[in-house]
Amino acid sequence: MHLPRFRPLVALVVLGIVFVTVGAVWFANSNSGTTSFGWFAYAPMSDTTFPDGVVLLDTRRRLALALVGLGALVLSAVVGYAVGRRNAASSAVPDRTVET
Repeated sequence: MHLPRFRPLVALVVLGIVFVTVGAVWFANSNSGTTSFGWFAYAPMSDTTFPDGVVLLDTRRRLALALVGLGALVLSAVVGYAVGRRNAASSAVPDRTVET
């Protein structure tokens, strides 16, 4: 039985895609609770900008955004490594010009 060779770049790409997908789904499904305020047409003389207790990003959403960022960082590192490796391999080929 022949076992396939482990490919770390493919594993990192899959890991990055999983991080981005799980983080995006987690961000979309994390309900920060019911809001007791809304955006109205115009309130020229309001005393408060935000009511007390309003949280724009709770802890779950911050963790989800961090997971998306980590996945994007892993994917960009893999792409940068692959591009650099390809350019290094192409520059190592000797020049085949013939001098006359």
